[in-house]
Amino acid sequence: MWDRERVIASIDSKTNTFYTLDSINRKRADIGVVREAGKEPYLRTHGDGQWNNNLLSLNQCPLNQRQST
Repeated sequence: MWDRERVIASIDSKTNTFYTLDSINRKRADIGVVREAGKEPYLRTHGDGQWNNNLLSLNQCPLNQRQST
């Protein structure tokens, strides 16, 4: 099981990429790290050219990861 900090570190180091797939239309949304001044970094999805909150609509976050090449 990957915790938030481990996923953030992995994305930052470009070791893995993470994404979600919409169960209905099969659209992919990449998961990225967002940093705002004075706040802890957090994970958010990026799909259709914009940041959105797809992760909030999931019952649980499935681990879809791909090793970088």
